[in-house]
Amino acid sequence: GRDGETATLKRMAKRAQGTPLSVTPKLLDSHTRGQSHKACTSSQIFHGKSSSSGSGSGSQSCHSGMLDTEFKKALEEARDAKLLPTRAHGLATLTGLVRRMARIRREGERNSVVAKNTLDQVIKTARNVLETEEDEFLFTRAIVLLSEVGKVDTEGTLDILLEYLTDDADHALQIKIGETISQICRYVRGKGVRFSRSRSVKLLVKLVSVISAFKDDVENEKSIGDVKVRALLSASALASLGEACPLFSREVFNERANEAVTVTIDAINFSLQPQQHVQPELRRSSFFFFEQLLLTLCRDTPKVLEKANMTKLWETLRKARVHEEDTAARILAGRAAEMLERRVLT
Repeated sequence: GRDGETATLKRMAKRAQGTPLSVTPKLLDSHTRGQSHKACTSSQIFHGKSSSSGSGSGSQSCHSGMLDTEFKKALEEARDAKLLPTRAHGLATLTGLVRRMARIRREGERNSVVAKNTLDQVIKTARNVLETEEDEFLFTRAIVLLSEVGKVDTEGTLDILLEYLTDDADHALQIKIGETISQICRYVRGKGVRFSRSRSVKLLVKLVSVISAFKDDVENEKSIGDVKVRALLSASALASLGEACPLFSREVFNERANEAVTVTIDAINFSLQPQQHVQPELRRSSFFFFEQLLLTLCRDTPKVLEKANMTKLWETLRKARVHEEDTAARILAGRAAEMLERRVLT
């Protein structure tokens, strides 16, 4: 009867509560989509606590062993040279484990040591996939994994990601790297911290160089296909730059804001040339960056931005919010223009 079915379902749900992530595909899929997983094993493994009362040294040792076993198994799967599904499952499992590790980042020194040793292996595995794997699905899994690692070891992960933003790197890889940098910066923004001066210089200079390369391709009369790809790379870099605006060292940002504005306005103007047929993503990201820049500079905008740059910026935004054909880009331009008006008039 209905009561019997209900009782059966309750028993099944009770058994499933303690099922480890690595052997539950549906729970694994929920992790890769960013959904939270509240199984008791998450707290027990990473906090070194038992579900029963008390948590002696024997219990901590046991749970540390469980953590090592989870990561060891996932790393072995991710490095499997024979089966693609096994490697994909290993990468996805690592992503879930690192995500849970990020949630307990503020635990004791002992957990931090375990995390550091583990992260070194995880990063090495992800990099190996990026550099040797041709399968797009595995490639994407590795990118997602690095984005989660970036929440635990932000600066170390950014160093690795920036190494791939070079002229000779695969364009598809660079676009995904840019998206990952954006995700990491968005996460760090929520923590209310800033990058060091050296980190700010390194990130800002690299992103600006990617943006300026689009103008170089147009001026060198590269093929339309090359220009379109370069435009997408620039759009990705601009989105990252926008997310990173409040994270940069104030001194570094004030020093280099004018250069970033000039390069971005040039990219917008070149993208509007009829013969280029450039997608609107570059202009959307540009106007997003301008809005974030103005939010970050706040009342210092007239002091930091040169008068000539403010004039060019105003003209660019004014034209875009009237004549831009792409709706999203037009809305973003309008928001940035209104913000510039407030910054200059107040």
